[in-house]
Amino acid sequence: MGIVIITPSYRPKNLQKIVKTIDFDYVCLWVIVYDQTKIKKNPQQFKEHPQIVELIHTSPGISGNPQRNFGLDFVEFHLLTEQTYIYFLDDDNIVHPNLFKRLSTLKVNKIYSFNQIGPQNGTKCLKGTTLQNRCIDTAMVLFDSKLCQGERWQIEKYDADGIFIENIYKKNKEKHIYIDEDLSYYNKLAT
Repeated sequence: MGIVIITPSYRPKNLQKIVKTIDFDYVCLWVIVYDQTKIKKNPQQFKEHPQIVELIHTSPGISGNPQRNFGLDFVEFHLLTEQTYIYFLDDDNIVHPNLFKRLSTLKVNKIYSFNQIGPQNGTKCLKGTTLQNRCIDTAMVLFDSKLCQGERWQIEKYDADGIFIENIYKKNKEKHIYIDEDLSYYNKLAT
């Protein structure tokens, strides 16, 4: 079972911290999509890494939503297999170390959600029980890539993550599995 991480980015300096939290034994590809409205030229920080693809994209929209859609388009065109999961990770966050320990238990054709802890004091921010807009955050969900086909982020909505997650969940309720563990952070690199 492989994971594809999609990261929209306008803070490329954070990516050097993020890459240290990614276990490439489990992650088959990290797709970074730089926001060309803020970064004019592709920084190519990881051009020697075979499991990292750096793209640059601009189109109207907010909060990295067009870049997430571009990343999804790239993944759908190049990589979809029945053994691939999608994980969205913002460029102000890192991968929780316990997430990779759970990957051996994943089954195909599922949506997994889990809890999120705060960046500073380790307190719980959200439980991943409810896959509804304004009740779930981007980093709290893993999707079988097949379940994301045809779904896209609403480019002008700040809460597009919740809308995206809820839309996929509504079509696949019976495929949702909640893991009652802290496996994600909330904006761990935010300053």
